[in-house]
Amino acid sequence: MRSYPDSVQAVSRKHEIVGWDGLSEADRLVYCLWSFENEIDNGGFQQFFTSPSVERTDEILEALRQIGALKTRALAERAIQVVFGKEGVPPGPEERRAALEPPTAEERKQLTKVLYELDRKFFLHEDDIAALVNRWLKRHRTGR
Repeated sequence: MRSYPDSVQAVSRKHEIVGWDGLSEADRLVYCLWSFENEIDNGGFQQFFTSPSVERTDEILEALRQIGALKTRALAERAIQVVFGKEGVPPGPEERRAALEPPTAEERKQLTKVLYELDRKFFLHEDDIAALVNRWLKRHRTGR
């Protein structure tokens, strides 16, 4: 069962008040991964790519590496490559939306098929992100 630390609500509120720069390293990791997982759980990679959370893709990928969620990181990297190519996630929402809406029906069908398969793999939750976050927090707080 996935259970984020109780602090996730406090971190979310803190982010609303002080913004990204006001968060500690641990708060940033919790916020990034909680947002990432929530977006995909609620609408797949397509929803993640159209949400504000996508603006923290680099931080999310690094956080996944730090906690050891390497299968999830590989899925995210594959989804990014499929949608945006080698260049990665573009900075603007218009460019991101355009990449998610290829010009031909066949291209849209293929993209939908690939993203569906990546979503399906994500929903298996082979990496228990919440448990890995909690383990990372415990080590981080104790300095181990």
